[in-house]
Amino acid sequence: MQVVPAAMRVALYARVSTKDKGQDTENQLHQLRAFAAQHPL
Repeated sequence: MQVVPAAMRVALYARVSTKDKGQDTENQLHQLRAFAAQHPL
């Protein structure tokens, strides 16, 4: 009998303390999703 590992779930957390630094949560989420896609668990 072959054991198949269960899928792992992850959570992404995006936070920006000030808006004038050129970062926003949408940009951060895009970068986090790209990183997760390149580093599958």
